[in-house]
Amino acid sequence: MLTVEPLYPNSTFPRRNWAVLCDEIPIGEMTLIGWGSGFIALREQHYSATAMPEVNPFGPESVPREYKMLSSASLLHSFMEEQMDVYSIRSDGDDGLLKLKAGRPAYFLGGSFPSYRLYRGSDPSSIGGIRQKKAFQDGVVLNLPDEIVETLQIFLLWLVVDKAQWAGHRDKS
Repeated sequence: MLTVEPLYPNSTFPRRNWAVLCDEIPIGEMTLIGWGSGFIALREQHYSATAMPEVNPFGPESVPREYKMLSSASLLHSFMEEQMDVYSIRSDGDDGLLKLKAGRPAYFLGGSFPSYRLYRGSDPSSIGGIRQKKAFQDGVVLNLPDEIVETLQIFLLWLVVDKAQWAGHRDKS
């Protein structure tokens, strides 16, 4: 099971750097370098993650974005924002949907963090999920079948952590 936890929980910016753990053993790190962009180091491999159009925390939230995970210049995975908190996944023939299942905006005000569910293709039954008990204080836990490649799993974690970072900023402004 993959999880991410704030690397420096007591720093000024605890949400920027996240340790990636597999069964509680460190295997990498995620660094959020802005809203909708970051770097991922996973088992000595390096990736970048971006959102297009760029995320502007003061701009309109209704702009659909495409999120990409790249290795060097090669596209590994992409998500397209279908509507707020619903993403279609395109990844080596492994299509699916990621949907927010918890309410908004309470999780950014100290309530429980959002819970996302992952669906394969048009199958209405969930194959797994991503959750966190309290926003930016506990690790984000991913619970997906082993057949989902590790890079896609970490990209899903990055999306949830990154989205919470800039969406949380909007809810406070």
